Amino acid sequence: MGPGSGGERTHDPGERGRARSKSEYLALLPESRRIFIVIPGVLLAGASCAVLTAGELRRADRGVAAR
Repeated sequence: MGPGSGGERTHDPGERGRARSKSEYLALLPESRRIFIVIPGVLLAGASCAVLTAGELRRADRGVAAR
């Protein structure tokens, strides 16, 4: 493969842990984006639980105060 064809591999000790070919980069890309979907989902679920818990506590307090 010639230079610039996108399939060549280079050796540079300063670039440890990086994908060195276009195919390796494309293979890793979906996994690196998965975290950007997981984090907001977890935050949304946590916020939903907090809102529901606050509502239930408020409802329970009203029930106790009405007695």
